[in-house]
Amino acid sequence: MTLVQADRFHLDYVQKLQEEHKAPRTIAKYSRDIGRFLAFARACKTIQRETVLQYAAYLKTKYRITTCNSYLISIHAFFRYAERKDLIVPLYRIQRRNFLEKELNPADYHKMLDALQLAGKTETRLLLRTLGCTGIRVGELSFVTKQAAERGWLEIDLKGKVRRAFIPKELCQELIAFSGGRDDVIFRNKSHSKPVSSSVVWRRLKAAARLAGVEERRVYPHNLRHMFARTYMETYGNIAELADLLGHSSIETTRIYTRSSSDALLRKVSKLAL
Repeated sequence: MTLVQADRFHLDYVQKLQEEHKAPRTIAKYSRDIGRFLAFARACKTIQRETVLQYAAYLKTKYRITTCNSYLISIHAFFRYAERKDLIVPLYRIQRRNFLEKELNPADYHKMLDALQLAGKTETRLLLRTLGCTGIRVGELSFVTKQAAERGWLEIDLKGKVRRAFIPKELCQELIAFSGGRDDVIFRNKSHSKPVSSSVVWRRLKAAARLAGVEERRVYPHNLRHMFARTYMETYGNIAELADLLGHSSIETTRIYTRSSSDALLRKVSKLAL
């Protein structure tokens, strides 16, 4: 593959991701990772398997193995799009670790909620509760509106898929009160001109962890989603319902036969001790 071809494929690939309605952050990461590789490859004049192997070795001198693999996975997807699977090189092997070392447990979650309440940080507390009680992704906070709180569920329309995420009744009341009568997105930036950004949510959660004396590395938005999933499974043990709530499609057949009604799911989510 020549560099001219690679540059053209790069532009086409980004357009393909956009047409597939991939999240903007996902598109930006893939484009950035591919651009990083192409910048390295320019010194080699062309792109061959040896070029990719050299790049993998270079990454290992600069980054952790997990980061190296993340960069390689991005360019592997690019090579598949360009129909150059021969350029794909092995990922670095990682010794399996116990995920529990980074688990956020409900006890620490409630410790953070209590600390935020004592400190009078109402908005951050509501952010934390919303992520913990619904299992939504941080990028889905823009669907948290007064109307959603009034009806008791979010209608999340992303990546060509629509799903409902249910809000416990007590949290609904808190969100409605916090909205101050606004009918649009509840969690917004300082100027209230647009929804709060993912980076701001990250910083607020880390600050909440420090405030509560909880280990910061275990506190981030997606770990709240994991906590919700674990708690739901421990409480109800229904993987098909959980797949519905989280928007997963890997057990579609099972879900067809075990799907519960919206009212039943809402009652169950409202009873979770989160």
